[in-house]
Amino acid sequence: MQDNKKCIADLHNLPKETFRKIMREVSKAKAVDYNARMGAVCPVCGAERCRVTRSIPWYGNSRERYHRCVECGHCFKSVEAA
Repeated sequence: MQDNKKCIADLHNLPKETFRKIMREVSKAKAVDYNARMGAVCPVCGAERCRVTRSIPWYGNSRERYHRCVECGHCFKSVEAA
């Protein structure tokens, strides 16, 4: 957990243009993998087991979940495959 806090502090200390470039690259990703045992990992700061804010029912063999990172506040989508 300490490593995540250090990483977040490092993100906030980056020059604005570098930070924006990182966020653009992260936002291009459609979704991260979801593991029932480990949850989802934040693509920005690497925090594990991010909070689920919304789940969509199973559609075929996959399910989408929306998350908000408790460390950095980034919102992202994960996909779980059966």
